[in-house]
Amino acid sequence: MALRAAHIKHYRSIQATSVSPCAEFNVLIGKNNAGKSNILSAIELVFLHLQTGRVSGPLRVSRPQECFTDRDDTTSFQIGIEFDLPTETNEGLRKQLVKEAAHLERAVEQIKQHNTVYFVLEGASERNQSYLFVQYIGIGRLRSEGNNFVYDGIKLLSLTSGVAFELYKNVTSADSLRSDVRTIEEIRSGSNVPLRYVFDQVKSTGGRGLLGFPFGRSLGNELREQIESRAKSSSSLEEFQEGLAQVISETQEKVDAFEKREIDGEISAFAGGTRTQPVYAKWLMEQFGSTPLLHIRERKEPIGRQEAETFLQLKVRRKGPDKLLAIQATIRALLGVNVDAFQSERRGDSSAELDVDDFIVEANGAGIREALRLILDLELKPPKIVLIEEPEVHLHPGMARIVADYLRRRSRDIQVFLTTHSTDFVDAVSFQSVFLISRDAQNRTLCETVRADEGPAKISAELGLRYSTVFMYDRLAFVEGPSDEAVFREFASKLNIDLARSNVGFVHMMGVRNFAHYASEATMDLLSRRQIRIWFVADRDENDDQGVQRMIGRLGDRATLKVLERRELENYLLVPSAVKRFIEEKLRLAGKDKVEVNLQQVQESLEKEAVALKEEVVRLRVERRLLTSVFLQTRATAGTIAERLERATAELSARAGRIDAETQAVKQELEQVWPQRALEIVPGSCYWKKSPRISESRIHLRRATRSAWLVS
Repeated sequence: MALRAAHIKHYRSIQATSVSPCAEFNVLIGKNNAGKSNILSAIELVFLHLQTGRVSGPLRVSRPQECFTDRDDTTSFQIGIEFDLPTETNEGLRKQLVKEAAHLERAVEQIKQHNTVYFVLEGASERNQSYLFVQYIGIGRLRSEGNNFVYDGIKLLSLTSGVAFELYKNVTSADSLRSDVRTIEEIRSGSNVPLRYVFDQVKSTGGRGLLGFPFGRSLGNELREQIESRAKSSSSLEEFQEGLAQVISETQEKVDAFEKREIDGEISAFAGGTRTQPVYAKWLMEQFGSTPLLHIRERKEPIGRQEAETFLQLKVRRKGPDKLLAIQATIRALLGVNVDAFQSERRGDSSAELDVDDFIVEANGAGIREALRLILDLELKPPKIVLIEEPEVHLHPGMARIVADYLRRRSRDIQVFLTTHSTDFVDAVSFQSVFLISRDAQNRTLCETVRADEGPAKISAELGLRYSTVFMYDRLAFVEGPSDEAVFREFASKLNIDLARSNVGFVHMMGVRNFAHYASEATMDLLSRRQIRIWFVADRDENDDQGVQRMIGRLGDRATLKVLERRELENYLLVPSAVKRFIEEKLRLAGKDKVEVNLQQVQESLEKEAVALKEEVVRLRVERRLLTSVFLQTRATAGTIAERLERATAELSARAGRIDAETQAVKQELEQVWPQRALEIVPGSCYWKKSPRISESRIHLRRATRSAWLVS
């Protein structure tokens, strides 16, 4: 009985939003306080009400007013849930309907064609009393359009808030009397206070009667006076017991009368109007309300005696040891720990204790306990639907990935809804089951469904981005590779810039040659629509100013392009004082801290290596000018195959004839800037030759000078 969709209106921070379509593994992502937990709370509230089997009843939450948007209980809230309708449940429903409306057998048979059912619950408040009722039950599909629900299919039941309030009053009256019956049974049995003592105290003229006992104060005035009267008129304890039995019987009759009592209004049922709750409605509600549901909140209950006792029971039950071994193997494979339970060895304590790697569970780290809590919940009492809030709390990133993979596999048998801030859980799901939760301009919660055929999913797949990159960040920096990200993160740290708080993510283009791929029109449109601020940071390499302007033109005003003034990021690390400090640090670690490193020698060594790379600079610049691609087949290319090949051959011949001229031109350009910019324009990531002046170091520029700069 899996959820197909959830539609929510005017509930807590939610004005009107939908979680649809729901899959096996559903992930709700968004910023803190966006309203993710409110969506899970709404789903749970529906199940709790369906479990009662009552169309109308109390809003069973600790603070009912908090359920209404802006705490305004003059506007009711609605929660609509669409479920799969299994074949056997469909058949059972038709049998129930035929019992109540045999003359509508042909109409009942039409239900056989449908495989979905929906319940719409409404929360309302009247006379300072909050109540929850099933506003609508239907077979078919439920849709949300603006502030309205659209009901498709066959109507089974509907009622107004006024009719629901009548039912609610009957239910609360019956519940109050039922509570009184339980209290009187406790008095009669003497489970809390001996009946003889109660009898003597009430019979005594100087006592306060039943008000002298805690259970007496919970009774209604009329019942309390009735019991006190019977005690005073009874000549013996046995007679008082018989009197209590009679009070219980009379009160139970009142309970039954309230439950069967007809209301003044009318319920619209399958067979027409009715003044009592239809039996089939109760049956159908209980069928779906009994679906095992587990809500694992962010603050999880600690593992304790209950889990340990379950382990012990499995050891002695038929087929229990096999199940226990399977659970232990699962935990060992996922977390690398052995879990078992034993009877406590403490004197006078026969309770069970859970051991993790031969230590009591409380002695283990928070990460193990949190992961173990989740796994045991799903293995020992497997639900059909689980709602999980932020499973990554207290988990190491490596363990978070393990738990994400475990939940993805368990979603084959358990429908999972989870909220998260972790990229590991986002990237574990398919494109069909990610929901982006955010707030609109009025601070109302919105849920955006991302489909496989829509932009975000397509772009993530085509670019090879992690799915979380598109949704989890407010700012994205496209850099050439992992080493660039590492330098920028360290640089931000030195400047006391918190990238995590600013919600900055990095995307690796794996070289500036992929700039056009990542800066495509579709990508820029998507990210700008999501109001993600975008930066591209690229090495200049051999690009001239004209090439840079072309790159800027591609981005427009949707992103900022920063092309480094120096050839590449590594060139910014060629700082003699930083290299000097790095060498000294290396020498100190090698036990040679007495060797003196001269700053002038370092400067000269850098300049010498730059001169050795001058010819390489010339080659790279000429290559950039002459080895650009020749395209034979584009939409703009005209002519026959022979004509195209002839033009390409002529172009290549012309380039070959310009090699010497271009080489000479590049050399002349370099001569003008070389004295001032040599260390800025040489390839900063080339290997350096071993220098006799600083023989204690063997520097690979990409690694060593970067480290030296960071140390400084």
